Amino acid sequence: MQIKILTLSFNPLTGLFDDSELQNFMAMHNVASVRDYFFIKNDQPILTLVITYNPLDEDAVKSSSTRTKADDSWKKMLTEADMGLFTLLREWRGKKAKKEGLPPYILATNKQLATIVKVKPQSITELLKIEGVGEGKAKKYGEEILSLTKIDTMPTNEIKPE
Repeated sequence: MQIKILTLSFNPLTGLFDDSELQNFMAMHNVASVRDYFFIKNDQPILTLVITYNPLDEDAVKSSSTRTKADDSWKKMLTEADMGLFTLLREWRGKKAKKEGLPPYILATNKQLATIVKVKPQSITELLKIEGVGEGKAKKYGEEILSLTKIDTMPTNEIKPE
């Protein structure tokens, strides 16, 4: 296992971080986890990522350069009954990422969301057991994620419309 630290620059014109270096890195390595650290220095947003990874072998690197389809191994984890909560979590992630000017996978990858759907954590402690969810993400997003998993586990007659 190796560690890579990337700092992404913020583009005030687009309101987003430039993640091209991250995309290239992820295409060439088997990423195990990504932890994000957000700072403001001199009124400029800074996003630093600590990535744990294993280098891909040469054959995998060659095939990754011709890869046209994203990794969707997470789909095998989910049943049709799981898709409602998964979709709810993805929508939450998309809105939150847009609001914060981050790529959605920084908040949580599809695999992490699928794991949340399967585990249905009911506490921050349970959420922290999911690979890639550290103290920072749990503190920042944990309560919102837990509120969504708790909605999914409520009996239908207890869910009150807003």
